[in-house]
Amino acid sequence: PTVIFLAYGTNESFAGEPGLAPFIKQYEKLCDDVKPTNARLVFLTPLPFERPQPPLPDASQHNGNLGNYAHAIRQLAQRRDGRLVDLFARVSEMREHDAQNRVPRFQHYTADGVTTTPYGYAHLELFLRSELQLGPLTKRERELGGTFRPRNDRSSLTPMNPMTRAEQVRLKIVEKNRLFFHRWRPQN
Repeated sequence: PTVIFLAYGTNESFAGEPGLAPFIKQYEKLCDDVKPTNARLVFLTPLPFERPQPPLPDASQHNGNLGNYAHAIRQLAQRRDGRLVDLFARVSEMREHDAQNRVPRFQHYTADGVTTTPYGYAHLELFLRSELQLGPLTKRERELGGTFRPRNDRSSLTPMNPMTRAEQVRLKIVEKNRLFFHRWRPQN
């Protein structure tokens, strides 16, 4: 590999302050383990938790701990001369800006406060491309990437318009998964 993306911290942050030192120790070990590859390291901080719709539990109350882990990752990236993509700070700033300006957020980055939605992935892609100075998407990349579904669209077999190559592949995967399920887990 020439570039290695390292994105850890979300799950580990549930250990709170006592888990921070072991987390950094393990992260340092991982960096040591991949050092012989001479690959460039790109560190991604975790996304902050969002407040989900009830009755789901509110993980956003855990953002204080998550912020401490993101801060430790920032320091690790600096020590290791790695590139940092600070998703925690970027998304937190956007939310704060929206709240101060009373901008209603019609779309959430997550479905349940933790799991990223297609909408969230689409916006994170734009941010990553910007941070890594990759430039705008080419026509071919747009064709392969397709478009994302609205948050409330739960259909998985209905094709999106236009039918991109990525959507064609996705539909084939959905069909394969359905056939696999019925082949290996018969209903009788």
